[in-house]
Amino acid sequence: MKINFFWIWTALNPSFDNTYFLIEDWENKLQVDAWWGLWLAQKVKSKDAYFENIFITHSHSDHILWIIHLFRTITKEIPKLNIFCSKKVEKDIRTIAKITIKKQINDMFDNWIINFINIDNLEEQKIWEFLLQPINLYSEKMEQYWFLLKYKDKKILFFWDEAYWVFKRNDLERFKWIDYLICEAMIPEKMSLKWWWKIDIDKMHHITSQQAWNISSYLESKNLILVHTKEIKDREKELLEDARKKYNGKIIIPNDWYILYI
Repeated sequence: MKINFFWIWTALNPSFDNTYFLIEDWENKLQVDAWWGLWLAQKVKSKDAYFENIFITHSHSDHILWIIHLFRTITKEIPKLNIFCSKKVEKDIRTIAKITIKKQINDMFDNWIINFINIDNLEEQKIWEFLLQPINLYSEKMEQYWFLLKYKDKKILFFWDEAYWVFKRNDLERFKWIDYLICEAMIPEKMSLKWWWKIDIDKMHHITSQQAWNISSYLESKNLILVHTKEIKDREKELLEDARKKYNGKIIIPNDWYILYI
């Protein structure tokens, strides 16, 4: 299995990246969120790739908006597109579709070309060789879902946007002893102390690289992967030094097109 990391500037501020994922097992692919690059969709259209599953984490525009272009690009090339999402996200997607491509998209819904799979109460879903367990972030700002992915004897936990809410959970014990934690780390700790936008409950709910290692250490993760970062000078060096202050495990800070082999 391999996880492709795409580092794409689609957040509200152009100096922040959102990291998107394409999870592959041989010919099978699971896309995480709809990002503007549409690289995979174009490969599907040119018959160079095939996929039928996408997981939408939440309704922030930089995670959902480009799904309409995805529909238009690939639905003539595949028999069905399964969208794993909450009922709220499904409603938002249908609303966007209704005011954009109207009849064309409604026909896709009616003919089950686009198939929504509700994750609100979904405990686990088998997708080829993967076992996917949706995790409600219980965000007080906007509903979000992350997930735990099990592949053979490996466990990969995705906590990768607005991870502040992790610190309010009382059930982290059930995620212990994972192989990989993919977690956001917007900025180093020292930057958060003086930055105009301080990272706190009243602001953006993102976390620092020190807070990311704090989660990773508690979960006893073998590997920590820092994503959803801010463009700063010496980004990798700054984030790595910040996280290493108390975390001795392997830390990866991927750039665009990084591939993790598992």
